[in-house]
Amino acid sequence: MNKILKWIALSAIVMLLLPLIAVTFVPSKAGMMAMMLMFLIINPIYYIAIGVVSSNDVKRMWVLPVVSSFLFLVGTYMFLDKSISAFLMYALIYFIISMVSMFISVLIKRNKKI
Repeated sequence: MNKILKWIALSAIVMLLLPLIAVTFVPSKAGMMAMMLMFLIINPIYYIAIGVVSSNDVKRMWVLPVVSSFLFLVGTYMFLDKSISAFLMYALIYFIISMVSMFISVLIKRNKKI
């Protein structure tokens, strides 16, 4: 349970604190670039990492991609736009990325045991 809480805290930092920092400290002209960096590079890499970590104990840690996707929606609602429907597709794609990486990691670990 302790490992799950650590990853949920890290998810809160990545999904809530990074957008807050970008909105607060990045100048408006560079704001779009910062958001695109987060949406297209940082978040997908983070969701791949969440999937790989979750594959270590799928029965207990399957909740990490769900919580991370929810925190992404909360962060975009709080700091970017009150229209959450625009970001539902991003949350769904991130969730799928984490589930696929979890599935692939499980398959790789099973093949190594054989």
